[in-house]
Amino acid sequence: MEIKLYKNLSENNVIGKSLAQIKSVECNLKNDVSVINPKLILYYTANILNSNYCFIPKFNRYYFIDEIIPITADRCIVKCRVDVLESFKED
Repeated sequence: MEIKLYKNLSENNVIGKSLAQIKSVECNLKNDVSVINPKLILYYTANILNSNYCFIPKFNRYYFIDEIIPITADRCIVKCRVDVLESFKED
């Protein structure tokens, strides 16, 4: 599954955020993953630390990245929460 990582340059309560794409990464989902507050395990790169926002096309939602936790030398947990304003701005 693809995950697009961004740097959000806008305030959190803005619709139509100004985003700078940092990287697109692949991720495998295991078992149950929350669509509202997903926790993703990604391969660690320095670029991930610069991200504070992401888009998951499979869920068709934008997310704030609340925390990035290293778990091994090459992997980290990325804790996200849905950005309802941006995700459903067309509705």
